[in-house]
Amino acid sequence: MPAYELRSGGDVKNKKQSVADLKYRRLTELNARLKEDLDRPRVKVSEAALS
Repeated sequence: MPAYELRSGGDVKNKKQSVADLKYRRLTELNARLKEDLDRPRVKVSEAALS
């Protein structure tokens, strides 16, 4: 039976985790910007047409 060498896959796992963290942070920042856009006061078209 061949002897298999154990590889330390920790580096790959850490890289995948950091990529996932970056994606999560980008999505949360985008979500915050979109919520700010939704909270911005709106002007109705009928009111805007009067001015």
